[in-house]
Amino acid sequence: MKIKLLIVATLLLPLTGCIVRPKQASNKDLYQHAQANLQNIYLHQEKIGKTITLSQAIARALKYNLDYRVKVMQMALSANQLNLAAMEMLPDLGANANFSHRNNQRREYIVDSNGNITPNNNSVTPRDILTNDVGVSWNLLDFGLSYIRARQQANNALIANEQRRMAAFTLVKQVIGAYWQAYTAQTLLTKVRNFEDQVSLALHRSEIITKKRLTPLVRELDYQQILLQTKRRLLKLQGQLKQSTQELASLMNVKPGANFVLTKPPARYKLLRSMVSVNLKQLDSLALVKRPELREYYYRHKIAKLGIAAAIVNMLPGITFDYSYNYNSNKYLIHDKWLTTDFSASWNLMKLVTGPQQISVAKSATKMAKMRCAAMTVTVLTQIRLALMQYDLWYKDYVTAQKEHKVSARLYRHAGILLKTHAGSEQEMIRRGLVSLTSELDVAVSFAKAKVALANLYESVGVNLLPDNAHLLSLRDIVTQVNKMLDRQSKYGFKSIASREYRRVFAKKAKHN
Repeated sequence: MKIKLLIVATLLLPLTGCIVRPKQASNKDLYQHAQANLQNIYLHQEKIGKTITLSQAIARALKYNLDYRVKVMQMALSANQLNLAAMEMLPDLGANANFSHRNNQRREYIVDSNGNITPNNNSVTPRDILTNDVGVSWNLLDFGLSYIRARQQANNALIANEQRRMAAFTLVKQVIGAYWQAYTAQTLLTKVRNFEDQVSLALHRSEIITKKRLTPLVRELDYQQILLQTKRRLLKLQGQLKQSTQELASLMNVKPGANFVLTKPPARYKLLRSMVSVNLKQLDSLALVKRPELREYYYRHKIAKLGIAAAIVNMLPGITFDYSYNYNSNKYLIHDKWLTTDFSASWNLMKLVTGPQQISVAKSATKMAKMRCAAMTVTVLTQIRLALMQYDLWYKDYVTAQKEHKVSARLYRHAGILLKTHAGSEQEMIRRGLVSLTSELDVAVSFAKAKVALANLYESVGVNLLPDNAHLLSLRDIVTQVNKMLDRQSKYGFKSIASREYRRVFAKKAKHN
């Protein structure tokens, strides 16, 4: 009994070393890992300058934004997987070697044609035998399936590129909105702080008056309440303005704590045009060809159709061809080197039962992919109209906000004149000042929203004026390309650019047909 237990314990002992237990990371390991990541993030970035233009902000985002870099890496990974899938179509090339040893020679009796043992005559095999072979094996069924999978992976690579294009549209749009809001923060923060100082001084004087009871208490407390409400609104404004600068820095992947000043964009970049009489038919046609989402679903539909072909091919018998060179070190062999050619066929008959079900599932997947593509088509056409409505709303809001600010600024100046001539009150001047400052911020916000809505318009029809390989260029070259894009947008406007792109795309399509 003890011997049996010893044997069992001996057999189980090696298994205990194979048990894997989870080990929680220590705080030190996590901190060191995070520090290494932070160093790698900014390691290969060009140092940010003291001033940043709009084109530089967009270029730095396209070059260094981490989320966008993930999309670029996904595209590269899909391309590598395509190369790997293509290599799966190649035949197997194998080499085998085997050495065997026995403690005595292998002897076999030789029998005659009648089955009788021939005396004093037997065959001998050496105690040490070395065999090896090098050969090629090719299964036609595996080749067919690998070919179909390679075509599916080719479409996956195209999908990854379309997802990168979508990410580029979104990133440029976010940078444009954040830049204009951050520039507004940069220009208005000083005004907000000066006005806050003015409100704080008025509040201090009012508190002194309240203590000395120079005016009715309720009236003075009402005034203090208005001043405190004004101060809270100013603090909120400062928070909003500072937040936009941090958002821009995050989009550009700027190291925390880096200081930079946004330069004033050229006046031509501030031009906004009305979208009256835009050609919706052209925009729809352009979007159906250029939108990354529709192109992605088109490729997914092709992948699903190839799935039907894969299910059909998988039902076929497998035919294998083997060709090899062989060697055996047995010195008693007459031929110790030889070539072998084999043809073999195998057929899993159960596939005749499961195959039709697999084909049915593949056809259902194809129908679902087609339906998704149709649903996305309707969504894209709706998004064009929503983008036009959104731009028209913010364009009109921007025009109206400009007029409102002019009136508010005049009233603020008039309240200041009345206060100097003792015909007005400090309370009225502060109220007018807050309204003027808020209206100035509203102008900037409306303009930024209109710019984002304009970027939405370009995105809705899939028109990107930047080259597809922009992420591969140097930062300086990307800045050059972005400058060209912004100049074209300001010079020609959306309607003209969309019309030109429509003629270019469909002229090329007609030429190919």
